[in-house]
Amino acid sequence: MADEMPIEEDPSNEGFIPYWSALIEAGELDDVDMSAAHVNRGWGYRQRGEIDLALADYISAIRFDPSNARAYVERGNLFLHHGWAARAIPDYNIAIRLQPHYPIAFTNRGAAYDATGQHERAIRDYDMTVLLDPEDAHAYYNRGGANSDLGRRERALADYDAALRIAPEDPKYLGARGWPLVKMHRAREGLIDCDKSLALRPASADTLETRGFAHLLLNDLPAAIADFDRAIASNPEMAQAFWGRAAAKERRGDEKGAARDYAAARAIDGAVEAKLIQQGVLPL
Repeated sequence: MADEMPIEEDPSNEGFIPYWSALIEAGELDDVDMSAAHVNRGWGYRQRGEIDLALADYISAIRFDPSNARAYVERGNLFLHHGWAARAIPDYNIAIRLQPHYPIAFTNRGAAYDATGQHERAIRDYDMTVLLDPEDAHAYYNRGGANSDLGRRERALADYDAALRIAPEDPKYLGARGWPLVKMHRAREGLIDCDKSLALRPASADTLETRGFAHLLLNDLPAAIADFDRAIASNPEMAQAFWGRAAAKERRGDEKGAARDYAAARAIDGAVEAKLIQQGVLPL
């Protein structure tokens, strides 16, 4: 049986936050160790969804030791994962200035750039991550997403291939590789990846949407509609899924259903058709 993780290293342990709180409240730590203790407790609070307490700890960590690069990264992560990507970027900038060979700072700043539409900057950060850590599968995956967003299908595919060489059974990477394959109209290959991904992660709306387009390209209209139905049920804001379902309904002669779905797609994203054309999915 594997040894249990020590309390101070396991934020899921009920004793994790009390452990770090006791050290902080004892007042016996120097500034550097006090900063590290606040980062750790903040990490624990964040894992439990107590965002305000986590943020307060990260601010305290920076106050005690302004050179603690991890404190800036953790605060940036909090901002990034709660929809405040623009606020995350300055924290990652500081972390990288303090520690220029910090792979996770580059990876996460790249994700923040992606989230703010700065895909070229994101790719430069992912390039740096894989230079520093060539076995970081997630960096290849992220770079594949940025390349895909820029319409670089072959580069995106190469990045997802690289991620899957490192983590061949990862359902997220398998599902992601399906999308450039669909955009290149290699629908049967995309379908294989999506099937493998959904066997491991059956509720992934993104992968269901991708498989829906693969079925649509293969003219399997009932299967396409079923996948788009499930994707939309999981995430009703998926404009591309509405568009794909509309196209499938149109081919089946359901003009009223198609019109409703086209209207829904445009209501969510008025540029949905242009985006699908730019990505190479349309014309089907």
